[in-house]
Amino acid sequence: MANDYMMELSNSTTELHVAPESLMRENLSIATQLNDPTLLIKSKFYFMFKEIQLGNYSQAQDICYEMKKISLDNDLKQELIDTEFNLGTLHYYQSRNDSALFYYEKNLADVVAKKDTFDIAVRL
Repeated sequence: MANDYMMELSNSTTELHVAPESLMRENLSIATQLNDPTLLIKSKFYFMFKEIQLGNYSQAQDICYEMKKISLDNDLKQELIDTEFNLGTLHYYQSRNDSALFYYEKNLADVVAKKDTFDIAVRL
């Protein structure tokens, strides 16, 4: 949790808004050792975020698909919803508007079904 807090802080204060690679790798190692899929997704998120900040959208998308697989394999509904929203954004950044629209529409339907008013508002 301390590493996670330091990464959040680093993401909001560094020039590139990216946590140090060593901290990201340490968190990934901890999540792997604990065999915790939620922590694994969160750890991978920072790697995806770094690639987005660097403009490496294809690499970020690959990481996001890994996150989606972990979510599906472990029946992590909220993590899947969040990951698919990120996939929509990554497709948008790559001018793949049909794919972006697919993910955004599916994602909105999922949060409406959950009746999560905050997530609905974020997606509108």
